[in-house]
Amino acid sequence: MNELVAQLNQWSAAWAGVLWAVAWQSAALALAVGVVCWALRWQSPGLRYWLWLALAAKLLALPLWGVDVAGPSWWVEVESAHASGESVRAARLVDESTRPRGDVAGGGQVEIAESPVAAPMAAEPAWHRLVTWASWLCAAWLAGMAFEVARTGWQFRGLRRLLAGSCAAEPAVEIVVEQCAARLGLKRLPTVWVVKGEGSPMVCGMRRTTLVLPAALVEEVDRPALRQIVLHELAHLQRRDLLTVWVIHLMRTVYWFNPVAHWVAYRAGLERELACDRLAMLNSGASAAAYALTLIDAASVRSQPLVLNAAAAARLTG
Repeated sequence: MNELVAQLNQWSAAWAGVLWAVAWQSAALALAVGVVCWALRWQSPGLRYWLWLALAAKLLALPLWGVDVAGPSWWVEVESAHASGESVRAARLVDESTRPRGDVAGGGQVEIAESPVAAPMAAEPAWHRLVTWASWLCAAWLAGMAFEVARTGWQFRGLRRLLAGSCAAEPAVEIVVEQCAARLGLKRLPTVWVVKGEGSPMVCGMRRTTLVLPAALVEEVDRPALRQIVLHELAHLQRRDLLTVWVIHLMRTVYWFNPVAHWVAYRAGLERELACDRLAMLNSGASAAAYALTLIDAASVRSQPLVLNAAAAARLTG
């Protein structure tokens, strides 16, 4: 057991160093990308989105492929001293547990001479006394990733329940979707489903894409506004957002503890929505003011349950 704990400590120490390097290097990279995006604030939001997406991909590849930059001298000295202390402590515990001893007057100890009769073996120290802080930190990181994966599975389960209670769209809505798809140049039409109640429109599905429209939204907005909303959702399909969003989601799952990862995901999501808004306005012929009114009308019917919220079910679909 002690050998297994020692191997775990060695692996965890190396991985803790990688996480530390990723933490401070990601902050530097995010600052650089943020400055570039600020300089390009009058350019296309699609360009800024690809910059944030490239940063997310770089953060994922950073532990496997990156520049080995030495940390500050004070950090290296602290790490070396701590590692040496942990090694000495572990070796001392193992040595004390296996070496026979005898008490003498005055509180001293001397080694007992070898005897033909084998001395009873002392019990090994408890394994948790040999586990280093890096191993506990690694365990917490794995637990956090497991939680994020479980939450993703729960969201997909809620999305399946939502689609199970949906119905086919009316022919008039199907015609609007066909016209918008032709306008954006989509080769494959998504399946259109209408769900009961209020909520947010969204697209989902990798192999068979689906456009989900809340019944309250379809009933309350007029056809020009519905056309702009459908154009926005189909713009996600044209931009391949259903695929690229997984890079950002995976980055946020791996670095759930890093605020920089959440900030990168937020900025990428904002630029992604702005890029779809831009495509919707260009292809609908509406002005920015008219499109803004459409967004306000759509938001007025969005008192939806959590499963329909853009931060929940639509979080993985754009």
